[in-house]
Amino acid sequence: MGSLWGGAHTFTESPYDQLWLLDGGFKRDSFVYYGSWEEDNSIVYRITTNTATVSKFLAPFTPIKANYVLLKVQLSAPDAAYNALKANAPQGMLPPDDFKSALGDKNFMTAEPWAGFRGSEIREFVRTNESKILIEKREYNTMRVYTIVWAPNGDRCRLEGMDRFIWKVIGGELNVDNWTNFMRLAVSVTVAGSN
Repeated sequence: MGSLWGGAHTFTESPYDQLWLLDGGFKRDSFVYYGSWEEDNSIVYRITTNTATVSKFLAPFTPIKANYVLLKVQLSAPDAAYNALKANAPQGMLPPDDFKSALGDKNFMTAEPWAGFRGSEIREFVRTNESKILIEKREYNTMRVYTIVWAPNGDRCRLEGMDRFIWKVIGGELNVDNWTNFMRLAVSVTVAGSN
């Protein structure tokens, strides 16, 4: 599968053994639902690590990356997607009740970051539903974006169009990410420069 980023992202067409894509500190990270959208006859949830804000502040000085998850549930109605997750996901991973119908972005306070859940619960969800899941991982300067496509009815998982969707949903943060990369370079040149 080709993409604008070429080798900058990883995915597997195999429906098995995809947990290796959810690597690094993913298991121990804490996540929060920050929005949901209708896209491609599916409901896509944006799940962001609780440390995303901190990592943005530290990014110019450290190699920290924030984890973002786009969970695409291939069901066309928000309540159907919510109910499918309720029946198949670990209890702690369930979206808040207002995600049964509300679509769109949430701000920091309405997302309730104190009510987060562990990345290990996302990994457990992937492990138990792996035959109906396709994962794509993209590495950016200070961001790691995981797209998890889940077809609860056993349909083919569709990644097509997610390039455009990623820019629609987190494009502003990707632009900040490019600026942060520039600042990282400037800081590294300054720090590593000769005395």
